[in-house]
Amino acid sequence: KIAKGGDLVFSYESIIYAAKRGFKVLNCSWGIEKRFSQIDQSIINYAAANDVAIVASAGNEDASLNDNYPAAYDNVLAVGEVDQNDNFSGNNIGDYLDVLAPGGGDWYTTNSGKYSNFGSGSSYSAPVVSGILGLIRSRYPELNALQSIELARQSVDDISGLPDNELWKDILPGRINA
Repeated sequence: KIAKGGDLVFSYESIIYAAKRGFKVLNCSWGIEKRFSQIDQSIINYAAANDVAIVASAGNEDASLNDNYPAAYDNVLAVGEVDQNDNFSGNNIGDYLDVLAPGGGDWYTTNSGKYSNFGSGSSYSAPVVSGILGLIRSRYPELNALQSIELARQSVDDISGLPDNELWKDILPGRINA
């Protein structure tokens, strides 16, 4: 839930809820640049210990190196965005960024039950990776949440050599490949 002013309400409580309900994959297409919180990290750890694979959007602050949470916490798969041509979109690029996925131009359902492809950002990329993580968990049920996240991290194509990605070539993670 988002309150007036854009503050997230019940965000970390929803992670506890997912862990208690036995979710296998949780998409967190939300976050904020802030300081590390041991309490929030303990909630992430609780979910991971209860076999919840958490995917979070890395943030969209114009190539910011600042940490965006929950994406920057341990035991979370942090997702950044590329366009349909694998060009990095310039969202957060902190050292916590794990994988990239297409975002802008992706089709999604709206709150009114219709379809749209207007919009971009890492919040559009994270659901793509959440879906892939769901496929991994379905195909390899013997893997726990963290093993599934690691398999997703390793299932990428190197796109750092593309001309539009030259500026970030030394720190850009790969684009996820199902």
